[in-house]
Amino acid sequence: HEERYAYAEFHEAGSYDPLLTRRLLFTVGAGFALSFLLLTGISAFGLHELAASENRLERVIRENTAKERLADKMRDLVRARANSLVGIAAITDPSGKRDALLQFRRLGENYRRVRKQLETLALSAEEKATLFRLDGLTRDVSQIEKRVVDLGIRGLSTPALNVLHEEGTGLEKHLAAELDHLVGIQQTAIFTASKRARDAYTQTRQTMVSMVGASLALALLAAIM
Repeated sequence: HEERYAYAEFHEAGSYDPLLTRRLLFTVGAGFALSFLLLTGISAFGLHELAASENRLERVIRENTAKERLADKMRDLVRARANSLVGIAAITDPSGKRDALLQFRRLGENYRRVRKQLETLALSAEEKATLFRLDGLTRDVSQIEKRVVDLGIRGLSTPALNVLHEEGTGLEKHLAAELDHLVGIQQTAIFTASKRARDAYTQTRQTMVSMVGASLALALLAAIM
């Protein structure tokens, strides 16, 4: 009798409690649901941040690549125009001199057209300041170019070349340097944007890892309590 009584007491102590089981299942389920919601939010946050960073990088690359291309064209046109000016001053054949003059004028028109295209784009304060200096140098160079062209057309090659060498060469170098600087601004902007995108990616990844760890900890805590 004593053995049957002990067995019955043990059986009652380990008997199935449906309320306790439902409470346990509810707690575990709530923990997993909380974890799932947090992970979903973290994923959405990470994707949003990565997409925003990528969009910013694409915009910077697109804009600065366009400005770099135009600045490169302006630089090439300045060099070609300088070579044409030498031809106007040095060529003695009337036909060759006329061709050089036509090319010189055509290059000038192309330079002004490209310059206007560049002005229509979004420009930083540094880019505007560079263009302002470029415009001032262009006006100074134009005055010298007019004198060289006038002397060259009149067949005064030596005086034309002297003016070009003594007055024009230095200004043309300054003009080319400003255009080099303008190109460099675009390259620096693209490099900086790429670095920021990499840093943003690293920061977003670290944030996501931290938030995942926190969400799992919260889910575990909810399951234990």
